[in-house]
Amino acid sequence: MTREEYDAALALSQSGLKDLAVSPLRYWHRWLRPDREPEEPTAAMRFGSALHAAVLEPGSFDARFACEMIPPAGALDTMDDLRGFLRENGQTPKGTRKADVIAQVQAFAPLVPICEVLSREHAAQHAGKVIFKADDWANIQGAKTALLEEPKIQEILKTGEAEKPLFAVDADTGVRLKGLLDWDRPDLVLDLKTFTQREGKSIDQSIAADIYWRRYHHQAVFYSILKGWPQWQGDYVLAFVESEPPHETRIKAIRPKMGGQVAMLWERARLEIRDLIRLYRDYMDYFGPNPWRYVAEISQVDDLEIPALSF
Repeated sequence: MTREEYDAALALSQSGLKDLAVSPLRYWHRWLRPDREPEEPTAAMRFGSALHAAVLEPGSFDARFACEMIPPAGALDTMDDLRGFLRENGQTPKGTRKADVIAQVQAFAPLVPICEVLSREHAAQHAGKVIFKADDWANIQGAKTALLEEPKIQEILKTGEAEKPLFAVDADTGVRLKGLLDWDRPDLVLDLKTFTQREGKSIDQSIAADIYWRRYHHQAVFYSILKGWPQWQGDYVLAFVESEPPHETRIKAIRPKMGGQVAMLWERARLEIRDLIRLYRDYMDYFGPNPWRYVAEISQVDDLEIPALSF
């Protein structure tokens, strides 16, 4: 299955669950609206895609991504650079167009690096690739190295498959579910996540906040369902790496139980996912491809809706 085929398959995904949790209309707008167009990936999404490829699919990395052209020391850039070079070597600059002066320099000294020429060659060599700024490129390489130096990550990556599409039918509702797993093994699912240290928080506190607010606990339960939980008793593992130096790493598992007891994080996610799948079924049955919008009625503000009063 190609990525395009996976994206086109009508099924409820983890990304869709996030939008459905905001509102059914938000889900319809992003996932079912007939005139929707593919969304442009954000800078963070491009960074994440490159890091995934670098760590999990190194064979495809160079074919998909590249660093911007970095001029070598002494490369000629401006008209003043080009004309100055000619004069310093006893040549008289000719013409007012930059292209003419570049041609004159190349005819006199073919091996002298010229920024504009190098940029054209670089663009042709890397046509169709995602191009990163030098700082972002360095961070991708640093994050990749930090992850691959971890013995546990090395062990996990000895066997498995990258970007594995999985489909399942929810037994309770008949809703078709889908997911694209970063790294899949019979006994384990691995997800790579980048994070940024939050102001005033430690690394571990920053990661804990990301797990909750980015709903990674939902992802753990959802992907486990795709794998066949509760019959499937494997591990869902998150490998976190800081997107900027020093690229700290943490490896976290989200499991159904802790110390023999039901884990609250897992159980809360499980119940919320059950509600969202039923909500998806109800709206799909009632509205189908039409906008998922009920007529708004007047409702009184509940004290519990106000954060300052919900204690």
